[in-house]
Formats: sequence, C-alpha cells, structure tokens
Amino acid sequence: AKLRVLPRESYQQGIIVLIAGLLLYIVGLRGEFFQVSLFSFLIVLGGLFLFFFGKKITLQLLFPLGFLIFAIPLPSYYESLAAPLQALSSWGSTGIIRLLGIPVLREGNIIYLPNFTLDVAIVCSGLKALILVTTLGAFYAYFTQKLLGRRLALFLLSPPIAVIANIVRIVIIALIVRFSGAKLAFKFIEDFAGILIFVVAGALLVTAGWVIEWIFRKKITG
Repeated sequence: AKLRVLPRESYQQGIIVLIAGLLLYIVGLRGEFFQVSLFSFLIVLGGLFLFFFGKKITLQLLFPLGFLIFAIPLPSYYESLAAPLQALSSWGSTGIIRLLGIPVLREGNIIYLPNFTLDVAIVCSGLKALILVTTLGAFYAYFTQKLLGRRLALFLLSPPIAVIANIVRIVIIALIVRFSGAKLAFKFIEDFAGILIFVVAGALLVTAGWVIEWIFRKKITG
C-alpha cells in the first residue's frame, strides 16, 4: 500500500551503487571470499531499485532488502563462537539448577547431577539457535515496533534471548533427568528440545516487545 502512493522517479546515481556492487562481486570471486560475492547481490539490487524506482521507494524496500543478509551462509569460522556459548550455557544452567535446590557440580562444559552426567556439547551450545532467533528477532521487531529505536532495541535483545532460551532447555533436560530418569530425558531431547528453544525465545521476544512499548509509553506520559 505504501509503494502504490509513492512516485517512481529514476535516480541516476543508482548506477554508481550498481557498479560498486558488481565490483564487489568480482573482488569476492577473485579472492574466493564467497560471502562477499553473495553480499554484493544486495548492493546490486539496491542500485537497481534506486535507478528504476528512486530514493523514496528504495527507502521503503530497505528492510526486505537488508533481511536477505540472513540468507547468506556464514563462513566456517563462525563456529568459533560455539566455545564461549557452551561455557555461558553451562555456567548459566548450573546456577539455575543449584537455585532450584538440586545438587550439581560443573567441570568445564560437563554438568554432574546426582543420577546423571550432562555434557553440554557443541551441538547444545545454542549457536544455531542464536542465528535463527536473531533472524526471527529482526522480523518480529520490524513488524511490531513502529520507531527505529524501538526496532533496534528489540533486535539487539534477540541474541541474549537465544542464549537464555538455550539455558532454559538445558535446565529442563536436567530436571527431567533428576525426577523422571535419563530415558525420558533422551526422548524429550529427540522430540521437543529443539522446538522448546523457539517457544521460549518467541515468548521472550513478545515479552521484550511489550516491555519496550511500556517504557516508551511511560516516557511519553511521564
């Protein structure tokens, strides 16, 4: 609806952006920086939008254009983030389990419960959840918050929300192990552990959005 009422005005400088995107593609291809080559596609699209539709329409298309960045595969070295995420998830979940009154001991990324040893492995670090929840956070923030500052605030809360959701998953697995045994815990991990992260993360995103709106309204009325 917004695009229909905006005038289509060719912006000649869009050619410069288009050429810059093509040069970036060549640099990425020659240097075998494939993520750079893929990113250049967004620059090329931006240049085409500017040239054919003008600045006003391109401005309205910035979010869907920028959202495509989440479609670019991350370089292999991003997995180096798994180690600190492992440590954070292990530390956080151990603290919560201890607060719940369950005897627990942590050595590195291994959590010792009275009847089970829980290893927070690379796959349990929450790295994939971090990427997916951040993507979801960008989408949710754009469509639920009207102001740029509020959108940015909610988006920046997405990574810690992903970490918290992963910690909640580990804690729930530990509780199932403690009170229902390892067999049920393994069944839970196979069937529900992945879904649980997104249920928790979704609930936290909605809550964070409400809090941001409440703070904004309080500032206006105060």
